[in-house]
Amino acid sequence: MKASFSDVFAPKLFSCMKSYDKGQFVTDLMAGIIVGIVAIPLAIAFGIASGVGPAEGLVTAIIAGFFISFLGGTKVQIGGPTGAFIVIIYGIIQQYGLSGLMIATIMAGIFLILMGVFHLGSVIKFVPYPVVVGFTGGIALTIFSTQMNDLFGLGIEKVPADFIHKWLCYFENFTHINWWALGVGAFSLLVIILTPKISKKIPGSLMAIVISTILVIVLKNYCGISSIQTIGDLYELPSGIPAPRMPEMALSEGQTFFSVIQSLFPAAFTIAMLGAIESLLSAMVADGVIGDRHNSNTELIAQGVANVVVPFFGGIPATGAIARTMTNINNGGRTPIAGIIHAVVLLLVLLFLGKFVGYIPMPCLAAVLIIVAYNMSGWRTFVSLSKGPKSDFSVLIVTFVLTVIFDLTIAIEIGLLLAVVLFIRRTTESSVIRVFHNELDPNDSTDYALHEDKLIIPEGVTWIDEHAFSGCSGFNGDLVIPGTCKDLKKGAFYNTGFKNLYLEEGVERIEMETFRNCKFSNPLVIPDSMVHIWSYGFSYCPNIPSVDFGDGIQIIGDGAFFKCTSLAGIIKIPDSVTTIGKETFSNDNGISMIKGGENVASLGVGAFYATVSVDTSVMTTNELLKTYDWAGSNRVYIELSPENFHGVSMTGDVSPVTTIDVTLPLNGLSFAIDENRNFSAQTSV
Repeated sequence: MKASFSDVFAPKLFSCMKSYDKGQFVTDLMAGIIVGIVAIPLAIAFGIASGVGPAEGLVTAIIAGFFISFLGGTKVQIGGPTGAFIVIIYGIIQQYGLSGLMIATIMAGIFLILMGVFHLGSVIKFVPYPVVVGFTGGIALTIFSTQMNDLFGLGIEKVPADFIHKWLCYFENFTHINWWALGVGAFSLLVIILTPKISKKIPGSLMAIVISTILVIVLKNYCGISSIQTIGDLYELPSGIPAPRMPEMALSEGQTFFSVIQSLFPAAFTIAMLGAIESLLSAMVADGVIGDRHNSNTELIAQGVANVVVPFFGGIPATGAIARTMTNINNGGRTPIAGIIHAVVLLLVLLFLGKFVGYIPMPCLAAVLIIVAYNMSGWRTFVSLSKGPKSDFSVLIVTFVLTVIFDLTIAIEIGLLLAVVLFIRRTTESSVIRVFHNELDPNDSTDYALHEDKLIIPEGVTWIDEHAFSGCSGFNGDLVIPGTCKDLKKGAFYNTGFKNLYLEEGVERIEMETFRNCKFSNPLVIPDSMVHIWSYGFSYCPNIPSVDFGDGIQIIGDGAFFKCTSLAGIIKIPDSVTTIGKETFSNDNGISMIKGGENVASLGVGAFYATVSVDTSVMTTNELLKTYDWAGSNRVYIELSPENFHGVSMTGDVSPVTTIDVTLPLNGLSFAIDENRNFSAQTSV
């Protein structure tokens, strides 16, 4: 069937505008402002770390952020400069200068557009997870390494580009530590780490920049300490969007423009692949949280247009940013309008506050990037994959080492080659699914034999397609998913009648409605390798008695355990979890307590609806209860913020309430709500 133009290019903005209203605009406005504020320090830091400057970082966030939201295939994607590009940009500038970077970025943009036009968006998703983790982990370590000069105030004017010589240079100059600079950097790290424990609403990086900048100004003007370098000491300060200009490449004798294009081809391809992988990974994570499905080809075309336009204004490569996208979602952004507002906020900062950027201390920016590197590192995923198949872990280590020791271009090329080898190997392995009769008789110790079947997915199967076993209600045996099966697609076992479910170590993703309306009744054990349960993955499973989450799980999507009415007792949320979607445990009224979740940054509306409620007279901060009118049903929804609030026991009638403010912890709370909407909450702390 011939694909229509709308299959290739259908920006989400235009479809969202058909049902857009004032209420959605208000939530998008707030989300856009917050994401814009969060993006300020990151754009500045990424620009400087890449070897350009703060103005270039902000310009990239503004222009690319606008085009990615305006033309993109994802409702909530936030685009801009990211840490993944720092290493490759720095290397291009060292070798070819800023004009070479402009040409490479434009070429990368053209590659991305062609990928979208030729429907390669879905192909990019097949890059194996270990390869992606190896890239990002290696980039994180490289970013961390680049910040030692500024953090310790070593004053090295030209730091070597490669990893080993860089650290040798640091050790040679270790006696030149500027203790004032180190103190400011360490203080900034503490502020970034501790701010979320005080308030989730204020970005830690922004707080660190504001406080550290004031501190350095005081030290300089009132204490005579002027040895702490600031942005203004090293870079020209931004004052507005620069006029567009064409790239100017100084050609050496015998060199042609075409030969320059040839030499830049590998770097441009690396930028394009990194941008495609990161943007589509961000889009898939966002889909799992908001319950939507992005258009990967449209997203690639939008990323390409952004990267073609940005270099003419002095910008650097850009892509979708997972952290900023999640911030957008967590603050209510649900349409591309939020991303456009984020770009407008950054433009206003550039126009009216640009002169103040020069006062920001370099050690503080180093601290911001060290935290970025830590969050990128995915060390928990490294640990999780080390327990899986050796081939996957070997690919991860090879990609990681190549990224760190050599360079990202080589790592991308060999990483993709390894991806192809892995794919060929797994497709040539046995992928036949057979039913084994009488392999396991649950009553073989008695004189009564049920002779139930056990469905075994053979080792070597790497994924199960959408609705592969959907509706097989006649099967009433056990289902075993082997560790080689990484991904269970949408509705793969929807309404299937198996009796017990066993997920072996190595399974990574449960996609939308995979086990919806299944009747299995054994305790559900989520392996450590599992990182993401998509929307309504185990919804309407009425017989699950309990769930034990593995230590690798990061996102529990919308309605993942919606109306699992037999769930009872205590649910322990691992520290690895960062996001719990809306209605995740809604209507699971047998749950007595939720524990853990120390690092939960996003808890969706109604996450514990009908298991949770509070006395209206004592609520003072942050939204806990909201009344929404969804599909004509006036229902109470709950939003919890994992803050500190101890020793509280509260009850009360909340039927007239539209908005109640309170701060509650996720850790150690028990909740109840009756049919008359009387609501109570207790902490065990």
